[in-house]
Amino acid sequence: MFDALIAGRPPNYEGEARWGPQIHLSVRVFTCAELPPADLVTSVRGVVFKGSKVVVVDDGIDSHVMPGGRMEPGETIGDTLARELMEECGWSMPAPGLFAMICFRHLSARPENYRYPYPDFLHLLFVGEAGDYRRSGLKRAGEIETGSRLVPISRALATLSREQRTILRLAMDARMAAFPPP
Repeated sequence: MFDALIAGRPPNYEGEARWGPQIHLSVRVFTCAELPPADLVTSVRGVVFKGSKVVVVDDGIDSHVMPGGRMEPGETIGDTLARELMEECGWSMPAPGLFAMICFRHLSARPENYRYPYPDFLHLLFVGEAGDYRRSGLKRAGEIETGSRLVPISRALATLSREQRTILRLAMDARMAAFPPP
């Protein structure tokens, strides 16, 4: 099912990632406009714009433009996105649009007691304009992300990793298509 989902699509980014000592992954980013099968989705993320700025989140190692996180039992994709954006950056995103997916494939053995899809799983990426900001919505206890800030898009493009620059450019293209200037 996973291979059929990406068959014939050229990736916009390809690389590898290590999550701790046990997990080694291949990472590919693809544009998409339709939701893939929900059983492959483990995380929902959003690129949040406010005018000429974008929300950048720090995770203790790097900075990225895609706050979000894991779906909780019984949550819809939209519920997860709204909750995670509020918890990680304090922003709402009233009209999110799906623009890409990050496809992960494990390159290492399945970790013991691993509860997520294996060997393949997806993170969905949505784009939109910032709505309301509520500092009280931020959750810090037990979170990986340590803070967020609005950064000029040009500065984000100059300082982020290649993967994150690719995601930001794809989000900018999707934003322009959804919200063309007058």
